[in-house]
Amino acid sequence: MTSRIRLPFLGTTTLLLTTLLAAGCGDSASPEEGDTAWEEYETIDGELVEISRNYFAQAADGTVCYFGEEVDDYEGGQVSDHGGAWRADDPGNRAGIIMPALPAVGTGYWQEIAPGVAEDRARVIAAGEPISLPEGEFTDTVEMLESSAIEPGTSEKIYVRGVGMVFDSGLELVSITRPNDAAE
Repeated sequence: MTSRIRLPFLGTTTLLLTTLLAAGCGDSASPEEGDTAWEEYETIDGELVEISRNYFAQAADGTVCYFGEEVDDYEGGQVSDHGGAWRADDPGNRAGIIMPALPAVGTGYWQEIAPGVAEDRARVIAAGEPISLPEGEFTDTVEMLESSAIEPGTSEKIYVRGVGMVFDSGLELVSITRPNDAAE
């Protein structure tokens, strides 16, 4: 695993209940009522830089399919661009996989299939490796190495069952607030 660094970055992820009509994830799934979107707010030094909404559905076999994202990039408090936005139901695009049902080391797959816009892929590089974060110790982990056919470089992400992404190329989870926690 790469070393962890702290940056003047804040990301907040919110689970939204939504419906997205999109193409299937292979032949195994298509979103229906109650599927989810993750809304992410990213700030740098307190200034909003991006809001994205990522759309997912889980197939019967447990595979989590990725149906696209809406992106609002901000400059000076105003929407400036929608870079990287895509939907699986746009012509030429297809749904990808964000997490295989059985993520075995060495497994590779396409996450985003939107030619010329979003062409990300991932490979499982470790599973079950413990990670210690401010929120606690986790062992039910899957570590991915992600790359793009469009952009150079790679990124490392670590996911924990029941939590989601806890590490993203040096950025790490510092707290979890569940809906019941907020109500107390």
